[in-house]
Order: sequence, then structure tokens, then C-alpha cells
Amino acid sequence: MAKTHQPHLNLLRGKQRAEKRKRVLAKPWKIVIGIVLGIALLGAGYAGVLFVGQYAINHHLTDVAGVVDPNSDAYNTLARSLLNIPLEQLHLPGVDSRDDGAKKFAAAQDTCQLQTVRLTYPINAEKISAAQTAGAAHNIIAKMLFAVRLRDTDPAFVASFDGCITAPNQSAPTTLVLHTDNIFPWANREEWGIAQTGFSRDVKTIDKAADASDIEARMIVATGFVEQMRLYFTEREVYEKFFKPLRVLGNATQFAWGIMSIKEADAIDVENHLNTRTSPYYLGTDKEHLLDFTSDDKTKERMTRLTDEKNHYYSYLYGGLQLAQFMAQWKRANFPINDRPEVLATLYNIGFGKSKPNADPKVGGSTLTIADTQYTFGALAFEFYYSGEMLDVFPYTTTTAQ
Repeated sequence: MAKTHQPHLNLLRGKQRAEKRKRVLAKPWKIVIGIVLGIALLGAGYAGVLFVGQYAINHHLTDVAGVVDPNSDAYNTLARSLLNIPLEQLHLPGVDSRDDGAKKFAAAQDTCQLQTVRLTYPINAEKISAAQTAGAAHNIIAKMLFAVRLRDTDPAFVASFDGCITAPNQSAPTTLVLHTDNIFPWANREEWGIAQTGFSRDVKTIDKAADASDIEARMIVATGFVEQMRLYFTEREVYEKFFKPLRVLGNATQFAWGIMSIKEADAIDVENHLNTRTSPYYLGTDKEHLLDFTSDDKTKERMTRLTDEKNHYYSYLYGGLQLAQFMAQWKRANFPINDRPEVLATLYNIGFGKSKPNADPKVGGSTLTIADTQYTFGALAFEFYYSGEMLDVFPYTTTTAQ
């Protein structure tokens, strides 16, 4: 049955709506007050979130142990097994010492594994060969080869590569598959090209920070590289609008600052460790004044230092000093990690509070998805460090544990 049209009800409703509009228009200040109160409440809520977040970070309430990388034990096994022999000694045919056989055998292993890589990933083989030519020690070459080994699970490749350990004179199988791309997924992406351009522009600045903190420049870049990849692959809109067209490094803001994404709490810890001579992180009297402030407002000056988009020196310096302080702590405990970028990057990621020197350091930290590949923070730093990328400007100088 169709509804009956009732005009008197419509007229009544129309009259009520008109009176309501009249009352509202008669008191516009109520609308203004409502809007102002709404904005104030939103602002207060946002400020509260920022305060809670900043408080949690400053008091290390956000520090997490992260995850342990599935290859953590393999990194440690490799580190223990290396001979740390300079490359030039590996190829001397007439060295009269009881270690001569071991040196020659290690050289044969390198040659055999490199041949397997050359037949499958010629781009990576060339980078390893370039490191050899530049004088990289056996432990560097072995880790560069190992980084490739971790990426390829093809049975033929694995059998050939691992077979070199016991039979370095074997012939490579004919079933190996040639790949024309770099084995490391991120190295084939435009995001890496942008980061590479940015680091290239900062070579002198990075070298200066490395000299000041007494740490290898490549070690600083390995950690900064992970932070940049994380930023590029998680902030896609910012990447497309800013980083990509300008081809610059990303400057993290808010709770983690600068190129190296340093938390304020960690920056303060780095400053304090420089001047606490009883600290296990203490680096010596020559480092005590590296971060002296020039104003009374330390908080503002610290943020200005770390977020300066035109000069990244302090960002690299704080990062380098933090890595150097981890090295000092572990060396004092007789567990040196100077040649362990994967361990140093893990510690950098999880913070001072989680750094406990021991004989079996765990590699891991935050889980990242970079170029459609899942990594842990420490593993990605290892992969960059031993990739041979940017070897011409950031060479290997840390060749043995110190």
C-alpha cells in the first residue's frame, strides 16, 4: 500500500528546522568556541602522544632485543674459522713455516669459490676480484664470498661452493646458472642508486668523522646504509616526492634524527660516555671534547647538529662514536668485534642497554623488508659491508680483530 503524503507534518518539520537555524545563527560564538575547543583537544592529544613517546625513548622503554637472524650461528662460525692472513702471504710459494700449507690451502679455497661465483654472478665476482687487487686480506675475501653464499640456495651452486672447502681443486659443475644481475637485491634497485649518490657526496665528511672517532669509514656507511634503506622502503610517498627527484640521503626526524637515525637518548649516552673515564665505553682523553656544546641549550643544539640537511658531519660523528664505544666495551671484555659489522650494526640497532659482551654474539635486530627481501638489521649491514659496493671510496681497512 502506498504511503499517504502528509503535508502538515512536512510543514511542521520545516518550521522546526528554520527555528533551529535561526537560533544557531543568533549565537555564532558557540560554533567558534566548539571549533576552538575541538582543535585544542586534538592538539593536546597529539602533544600527549609526543610526550609519552619521547619519555619512553629517553628512558629506553622502547628498546627491544629484536630478533636473532637465522644465520647468526653461521656468522660466528665463519669468524672463528678465518686465519686472518694478509693476502700477499697466501700466494708466496716458498714460505718456510709450518703454517705455509694452511695458507696455500686457504688461497686455493678462495680461488675455487671465486670461480663458482664468477660462473654464476660475474658482477659480484668482479667486485671480489677488485678487493683482492686492492690488497684485501683473506678474511675479507672469505666474508665477501660468504655473503654471496648466503643469498643463493640453488643446490648446484651450494654444492660447488661448499665443495671448495674440502676439495679446492675441483672443477665447477656444468649445471651452474648464469645471472646477469647483482646477487644482492637492493643493489639492483634505484633506491640504492640514490643512497650511493648521497654517500658519494659525503665522502670527505664521512672520512672526517671516521678519523675523529677512530673507526673505519666503511663501518659507518654500512650502518647508515641500513637506516637509509629502511627509510626509503618505508616512506614511499616521501621517497617519490623528495629523495628520488633530488637524489639525496634521507634525514630522519622526530624520535630518530639525521642520516644515521640516532635517537636522542643514544646521542646523550654517547656524549656522556666520552667524559666518563670509568665507563666501559670510554674512548680516551683525546675524544673527551669531540661533542662539547657551544650554547646552554644542549637539547636544541643537539637536534640542530643531527638534523642539519646541509652538513651531515655530526650525524656521522655520533654514529661513528657509538660504534667505537661498542668496540671499546667488547675489547675491554676480551671479546673484540672490530671486524664484525654484523654485530656492531645489531648493537647500534638495539641500543647500549642490550650490549652484553660475550663469546657468542647474536646477529639480528629489527626485521626489515628491503627490495622484497626480508633482513635483520645486522645481516643487511653485513651484506653491504662485504658487497664490495663503493669500494673505490670506502675501502676495507679493518682486516683483523684488534
